[in-house]
Amino acid sequence: MSTESTANQAKAAGFMRGTDLTVLAPGTTFPVTWTFENTGSSTWDGRYELVYSETAHPATEGLPRGPLSWRTAYSITQIGAPAAVPPGGYAQLTITIVVPETVGTHATNWQLQAPDGSRFGPIRWVQVEVGAQAAQPEPEPQKPSSGESTPPDTQPAPDPDETAPLETIDLLPFLRGDGRQYEVKNAWGSQERVQTQVDGNHFYHVKNAQWEQFFFDDEFIYRDIDCSPGNGRFYRMKDADLPRGSRWLRRFMAIGEAFTQSRNVQFYNKATGAKSDANSGNVTDTMKLIAHHATHRFPTGIELNEVIELEWVNGRERYFYAKNYGLVGWARKHDDPHTPPWSAISEIHKQGTREPFVRERIAVSW
Repeated sequence: MSTESTANQAKAAGFMRGTDLTVLAPGTTFPVTWTFENTGSSTWDGRYELVYSETAHPATEGLPRGPLSWRTAYSITQIGAPAAVPPGGYAQLTITIVVPETVGTHATNWQLQAPDGSRFGPIRWVQVEVGAQAAQPEPEPQKPSSGESTPPDTQPAPDPDETAPLETIDLLPFLRGDGRQYEVKNAWGSQERVQTQVDGNHFYHVKNAQWEQFFFDDEFIYRDIDCSPGNGRFYRMKDADLPRGSRWLRRFMAIGEAFTQSRNVQFYNKATGAKSDANSGNVTDTMKLIAHHATHRFPTGIELNEVIELEWVNGRERYFYAKNYGLVGWARKHDDPHTPPWSAISEIHKQGTREPFVRERIAVSW
């Protein structure tokens, strides 16, 4: 039976799968990713595990059940979680599902386990149909979650994300603008011109002359150099397993999905390229796709179509990207009085009426 203290609590925050679950060949494998939000007061580390649950989610009761994976327990840091998941943080946990050899419907249930062996958080599940077309049941409405432990016989109704195809959004057309220039004004009245500049699979968000560098592939959108922190410095992001750059977002994400990545951030002097120890070090950041707005009206009165809203969970800031524009606004959720509460697109220049920006030159070693 699951027991849950205020120290160890979690809620479901996303679901992804690497295949269509309606038709599966025996013996094949595919990845499943469950995202959990840490809603308790403890910090999760490598002692926390994702374990197979003999207790069934109501959606899988009456079905043949088993681990459907190579193991029955995984340390969360071995399957995608950073070294530490603080309260309010997110863990994306990916395991490999092994399709049974027996034709028919099968299911598996998994749950988080604390170092003392107690289970907590929602039971996550997957249902697969082997060798035939599956008729997926219509999910019941999701019951509101109180954030507290729920006995197995009153688990929340099936999460539609786990029975129906999950719609994802390609974020690249929103982050990579088409070169148009526009003004962005903040709540305090100051203003800067913004433009996206593209060079192959690299692109740059340029604000006046300062710039942030991005690149992409079919799976991720990466960040590397940011020239905008001030005081004559820039910084670079780097993942331990990459020659340069850091995975910033999954290229394809669903509303409510979070992506967490550990990385090194190193500051440098712009003029000399010398390393600067201040503010440098290893960090773990979580980015979450909050919304996809068909239209969005900004505080400046400008309304744009096709806008996505991202949240930097750790920094408590939100960013708005419009399709074919790039970054068009941001807002803080924190109470730092030294930063304006919002910035937003305030004027759009007709294409071809402004000269392209010249990006500032820095002393950087590639």
